[in-house]
Amino acid sequence: MWKKVRALLQQPTNELRHEALFHAGHDGLVDSVVPFVREGVREGEAVLVGATPAKLAAIRAGLQEAEIEAVQWQRNDERYARPSPLLGETLRWCEAELARGQRVRLLSEPPLASASHEDARELSLIDAAFNEVAGLAGVAAVCLYDLEAVPSRWIAQARRSHAELVERDGRRPSEAYVGPRELLADEHLGPLPWPSGAVQELICPAPDEACSAARELGRGAGLPDHRLEAFVEAVGEVATNAWVHALPDRGRFWWGEARLVCEVSDYGPIDADGSLDPLTGYTPPTAERPGGGLWRTRQLADLVQIRSHAHRTVVRVHVDLPSVARAATPR
Repeated sequence: MWKKVRALLQQPTNELRHEALFHAGHDGLVDSVVPFVREGVREGEAVLVGATPAKLAAIRAGLQEAEIEAVQWQRNDERYARPSPLLGETLRWCEAELARGQRVRLLSEPPLASASHEDARELSLIDAAFNEVAGLAGVAAVCLYDLEAVPSRWIAQARRSHAELVERDGRRPSEAYVGPRELLADEHLGPLPWPSGAVQELICPAPDEACSAARELGRGAGLPDHRLEAFVEAVGEVATNAWVHALPDRGRFWWGEARLVCEVSDYGPIDADGSLDPLTGYTPPTAERPGGGLWRTRQLADLVQIRSHAHRTVVRVHVDLPSVARAATPR
């Protein structure tokens, strides 16, 4: 059965191809994806494989040494460690390789079995947004989903975010596919969970006041200098948006289980006409599609969450705490 899948995966394309491949453990996985990787190398394409260490080892075992050296390999716990910047990093890599005249093959396994709920949710949204913002001809992206390991809710989400599914019996359209705008619009509704532990609150904070609070708390949390400056800049972007585009409400800061979090809320939608473009912050800004502040925020922070409707917007900025600081996180 997997031989049919192997042939389908090897079909070249000059358009964006983004598919979900469902498998159970290692059953048929190597037999189906090794030819996909090998074909990319043979055609001189840029090939990147991001998966669990066990799957990386299994795939490498099916390749020749020269083929292994031609592929970029990444552990998925490293590739997906910072969810929000991932989309921008992937787009920049694809664009650079395409500019060199190379088509691109991506084989990626999001770590949905081990990620926190917040990170897994963001990774699923990035998967959906990729369909819209990566209008890159010559990119073939196959996402791996292990039915034995990944929670069922994320399997269901993958069926919604991928128009094409690949299973043992071949490729077929996903009946659950809803498209990126509809999926992201659904996910922008509803409240975020209330923070646990002590919360530092600022009323209608000006950008410089929010940045000062972020810097003080970040230093207290032991953030290294480069991550501290990134956190402060991300908070400044969000606070400035609230002042420029709406009426600021509150700024809240707290330490989570493993992250430092800033939440900025305001009385207003992201878009001046009262509507929310679900892709705001997920796509590089252009003259036709503004939103550079939130895009920049996603490149700086480890995780960004947005909730917005016609009268209120809430943005949360997360940055990972160093392991030493995690042990001292207040409860």
